[in-house]
Amino acid sequence: MSENQQSDTSESSVSISKPLSAGRPPTPPGPPPEIIDHPETLQATVSSIVSTVSVSGPLPDPRTLAGYKKVDASLPGKIVQMAQAEQAHRHEIDRLALTAQIEDDQSHHRGVRNGQLIGAGVSVAFGGAAAYLGSIGQPWLGGVLGGATLVGIVTVIVKSRRNDPTANSKEVPEVS
Repeated sequence: MSENQQSDTSESSVSISKPLSAGRPPTPPGPPPEIIDHPETLQATVSSIVSTVSVSGPLPDPRTLAGYKKVDASLPGKIVQMAQAEQAHRHEIDRLALTAQIEDDQSHHRGVRNGQLIGAGVSVAFGGAAAYLGSIGQPWLGGVLGGATLVGIVTVIVKSRRNDPTANSKEVPEVS
C-alpha cells in the first residue's frame, strides 16, 4: 500500500438470499457425478428403493422367515411360538389390568355407598335430637341443631353434584 491510500479495516457482511416460493421446498441439486458417469449405480439405487418392504406386527415377512429357515430349519417355528407367547402374555396383562380396574371401581362404589348410609344415619340422629330438644322446651337449641343438620345435608348434595363429571348438565337457552 502506498502512503496516500488508506486501509479500511471495518468488515461488512451482506447476506443475499432468494425468497423461497410459498409452500414449495427448495429444489435439490442434481445427481452426483458418480451416478451420471455410471448409470448402473442409479439403476441399482432405484431398484433397492422400489423393493423396500415394510412389515408391521410380531412376525417378519415370509421372505425373511424363509431366510431364517435357510440358516436353521427350526427358526421360523421358534419365531412363531415366540410371537404366540408374547400375544398370550399381552392378553393376560390386559385381563389382569381390567380385573384390577373393575375391583377398584367396585371398592370405590362400596365406599361411596357406605358413606351415604353413615351420613343418612347421622342426619336422622341429629334431626331426632333436634326434634327432641324442641319438645322438651329448648326450641332455640333444637332449631340450631336441626338447621345445621339441614345446611350440612344441602352442602354435601350441592358439592357432590358440582364435582361429579357424569352429572347431567342442562344448558339454559339464552333469552333474547
